[in-house]
Amino acid sequence: MKRIALLTSLIALLAGLAAAPSAFGIKAGFNVATQRLEAAYKVALFERRFSPDGCYPAPAQLAQAIHRDTGRKVGVARGTNNLGSVNQVYVLKQGTNCEHLRMALRAVGGTYVLDSKQGTVRLQGHKGAATPGLARRLTGLTLATRSFSLRKPDTAPRLETICPGGKFPVGGGMTISPPTGTDGEGIYPHSYERLGAQRGWHISVVVLDPSPSSTTTRTATVQAMCGFGVIPATPTPHRTVYLRPGETKTVTARCPNGQFLVSGGFQRTDFRSDGGDYVTESHASGTNAWVVSGHAYGTGSGELTSIAYCARI
Repeated sequence: MKRIALLTSLIALLAGLAAAPSAFGIKAGFNVATQRLEAAYKVALFERRFSPDGCYPAPAQLAQAIHRDTGRKVGVARGTNNLGSVNQVYVLKQGTNCEHLRMALRAVGGTYVLDSKQGTVRLQGHKGAATPGLARRLTGLTLATRSFSLRKPDTAPRLETICPGGKFPVGGGMTISPPTGTDGEGIYPHSYERLGAQRGWHISVVVLDPSPSSTTTRTATVQAMCGFGVIPATPTPHRTVYLRPGETKTVTARCPNGQFLVSGGFQRTDFRSDGGDYVTESHASGTNAWVVSGHAYGTGSGELTSIAYCARI
């Protein structure tokens, strides 16, 4: 009963957070390693979107594409024991295939690995998602917000709001003003996720406008419900599917045994005015799973990732 009561309380708290998208000038990641790996992965997702066979490019080809788009030297290595230069992204041959990408970066503090199936950048040698966070009584609840003014169509700015005073994010959301126009002009989310290391909430968005010559300036306000008590596991369960134009798919991320759902989100949708994939639903399923559905249209394909934020109660 205590477990059900806590989950019910969380859902009630999160219900007040509106779902919508947005932010210019905000860098991904919380240090050089995560910033560079996440920037490289955005290039990889773009390359896969327009790949005829729906696969990630081969390591050497992908390294060239990342170098071209980021301006930084990118290497290819067999595994994490074969990395050369410090603070340089390497595409790993070991474990990388059509639907699975692994990249790494060796930094002063250790080797960081980005694995597309795990979804988050992890410091090699640290325990994974089986290590649960703890759920205690929620205290000191605060709604943190940050607003952004957006107008430029077909751009994908990263928006964040950070919890104050060392508090942890329980869930997040977004409002937009003015709301979506009758012709569909508005701000839409590409991703919707918790920031573990930075302790906040992140939403990447796209501005869509059928008539880009007269785009309305809109304000996107990102919200994070912050407090002490619930500390979801980091990293968290991720599940990913790949959508081709015209396809609709559903993917579910589940908490490990003994853990229960705190909140959830999604990543990796990539639509613009010419097409891509977008989310049609994102919600809890029972007490230990998060369900996300999406549809792809127009030009190109895309990934869709469901995220479950879990804790031991």
